Amino acid sequence: MKKLFIYYSLTGNGDLVAEYLKEKEYDIRKIETKEPLPKNYVLRILAGGYKAMINYEDKLIDFDVNIDEYDKIVIGSPVWNARLSSPINTVLKLLDLNSNPLGAIWLF
Repeated sequence: MKKLFIYYSLTGNGDLVAEYLKEKEYDIRKIETKEPLPKNYVLRILAGGYKAMINYEDKLIDFDVNIDEYDKIVIGSPVWNARLSSPINTVLKLLDLNSNPLGAIWLF
């Protein structure tokens, strides 16, 4: 069974999950955005929260949308303003998981 972990991590917490899942034989795809959030903590929170609130879709760097070979996909996202992060909004749109026949897609 081929397994994939797709995630976005702003602070590095997602990287810890990725390391763990890599030990469990998951392939790893980390999402990177073309435009980073501000370095200032308060501005970063405001910008990220606003983007999440309006369901903004960030432009991604070299994201591979081919998931056909995987039996299980886990998608990890930080929660911004009680919503998924804007980079993961883009991933969900690009992958079109509604038409995907996979029986095991987990989002956390």
